[in-house]
Amino acid sequence: MSEPAAGKPDALANSADGVFDDPFDTAPPDEKVELRALKQALQLAAQSPAAFRLIFARCDVTPYRQRLIARLQSELPALNIQVINFDQPIKHLLDEMRPRIADPLPDAIFITGLESSVAESSVEGGKSPFIANLNAARNSFSRIVPRPLVWWVTEKTLAVVFGGAPDFFSIRAGVYFFVAAPESAGEIASSLTGETTQQIENLMRAEKQDRIAAIRSLLADYESHPADKRDLDAEMNLNFQLGALYYARGAADEARMTNERALAIARQLDDKHNEGVILGNLGLAYSALGEVRRAIEHYEQALAISREIGDRRGEGADLGNLGNAYSALGEVRRAIEHYEQALAIAREIGDRRGEGAHLGNLGLAYSALGEVRRAIEHYEQALAIAREIGDRRNEGAWLGNLGNAYLKLEEWEKSVECYEQALAIAREIENKNGESIYLTNLGGACRKMGAAKQAIEYYELALTIDREVGDTRGEAIDLGSIGDVHLGSGDAKRAVEYFDLALNAARNSGDQELEAEQLERLSRAWEKLGDRDRAIANAESALEIYEKTGSEEAESVRERLAELRSRTGKKAV
Repeated sequence: MSEPAAGKPDALANSADGVFDDPFDTAPPDEKVELRALKQALQLAAQSPAAFRLIFARCDVTPYRQRLIARLQSELPALNIQVINFDQPIKHLLDEMRPRIADPLPDAIFITGLESSVAESSVEGGKSPFIANLNAARNSFSRIVPRPLVWWVTEKTLAVVFGGAPDFFSIRAGVYFFVAAPESAGEIASSLTGETTQQIENLMRAEKQDRIAAIRSLLADYESHPADKRDLDAEMNLNFQLGALYYARGAADEARMTNERALAIARQLDDKHNEGVILGNLGLAYSALGEVRRAIEHYEQALAISREIGDRRGEGADLGNLGNAYSALGEVRRAIEHYEQALAIAREIGDRRGEGAHLGNLGLAYSALGEVRRAIEHYEQALAIAREIGDRRNEGAWLGNLGNAYLKLEEWEKSVECYEQALAIAREIENKNGESIYLTNLGGACRKMGAAKQAIEYYELALTIDREVGDTRGEAIDLGSIGDVHLGSGDAKRAVEYFDLALNAARNSGDQELEAEQLERLSRAWEKLGDRDRAIANAESALEIYEKTGSEEAESVRERLAELRSRTGKKAV
């Protein structure tokens, strides 16, 4: 494998190369040159055991940084190198390091994980405790750590230390810059893009943010290289994974833009398979944004490609997505046609997992048509397949849908039993998204049974999870549900507070129809409070969104708006 490029060492790190005025000069020599200079500095320092050396190594991509550290440890077997990682924010580096330094004293100490300390302590003027303590303790480091101290930092962290702790930064012995080169893209990208969609959904909010930051940094590094040196396959995969992370975080518009970039690369590479997959993901993003017609356009393009290249599994997935889109538009009979085609393909190619998914979707469609018993038949078939193939995640999903069906039939005990089984499975397999959904469903069941307090408890548990994993769409649903309970209990003022929060979360998610739902809720709550002007204003905003997205909800809002105006004598503008 070819070696990644690196940055230019600081003047004091390699004085033989001449004097460089700017420690942030990052013209990239190759990795061998940069590592050789850093190795020489460490070896030289080892010959003077009582010599403190402060060294900065700038590398923005965590997997790449880990690989570089492992390589240095491997290529310097005579040196005892200790790595100290800080996974939580700290205020005083020297105090935190002191008890962690090994005995006997290592030949060199590598420090990682300081990004959270810098981010946590960013204040006006840069005089936060962490930064201020660096300056104050500058002269103590050589006494406590008479060894080379190598800080592995991101560009942002380096800039904060440079600007906020100039006295400390001035005692540096060198700054080394490592930038991932296109030749190493595949290996580094694979460490960032190995998760399935389900694994991505279960990442905590902070983990998603860290992964997003790492991928964006890696992409920026790759894009800085000449066009003929870039690994387009790796860039496409990174954009693809970045889109999945944004989508899982509820940032549908960012998911759309990122998938657009991935699509452009797939087309440049003439990669038909990935072009089709990315078109499908773009459809999901547009659907989450409430632009269902545009989602359909992308699903149809994906379907055409799947048929062109003979990808029957992809064809079934695209037909299923089209069914979901038509169902969202209220065109349920048309949705059923697509689900049945997808089901036939799954059975033809022996795709049991796909067969279960399409049976379940047919159940959802029949439920939407009011044919609940028929829906239950399909859910039970899907559930049997999930259990047969050991698919615990979808076993929980179909139990949840059975719970919804029994709820419609007012068979409360059966409904709660199904939800509780689904919740137990979600917790067992650590499916945070599913856990939130089933808690929300249990809240709905309690609400139907008149147990308002217990309903709120379930909704609040779901809300905690959705905030934890960064699901802004789920957060909006939970907040809106809590508001509904308060409104139903006669506390319209409290309901408004929750609907306002739900509206903000819905806007952050980019889901326009979800935003319209919260506006409708606010309209009803303000009407209860006797403020018809606000009731009308919110209903008008909801109608504007529904008309834009082509939702069938527009007509009912239009009728209610006319009724509100007639009571106040106001006319439509």
